[in-house]
Amino acid sequence: MCKASALDQNEVAGKVVLCDNSTKIDVSDQMEEVERAGAYAGIFLVDISDLEPDDFIIPSLILDTASGTLSERRGRPKGLKNKIRPEIRRMLGKVTLHYAHARFKEAKSVLTEVLMLNPCLPNTYHTLGLVYDTIGNAEKAAGFLRAGCGK
Repeated sequence: MCKASALDQNEVAGKVVLCDNSTKIDVSDQMEEVERAGAYAGIFLVDISDLEPDDFIIPSLILDTASGTLSERRGRPKGLKNKIRPEIRRMLGKVTLHYAHARFKEAKSVLTEVLMLNPCLPNTYHTLGLVYDTIGNAEKAAGFLRAGCGK
């Protein structure tokens, strides 16, 4: 977990940090800890995230670990059958590895395939925006980030 003052700056500075799922620590607080420690980026495993693109203070990948029940406030209603298919979850796992190892071409390819299979996953647009931003294509990055937040 990436709770306050838990990360050692000497160990994580300039690296991609994986923050394991925590229902007790808000993802934005975990993101602040990753930034404080000087990490390059964070991968956050969360059950629920209501972050908007403007809330991201460092390059981040949010992976939804929920088993199909999302917040009443946002997301699909509890019990709805429109869950993320296992094959898409596996693909998103591959994206995480590609992104963490700076294999951005491969990450783009898998993300594009995910969008063809399910174009209704906002985090996929956000991640694709981060990939394009990282490789220096600000125009495409902005387009995908806007698409991810429905604008």
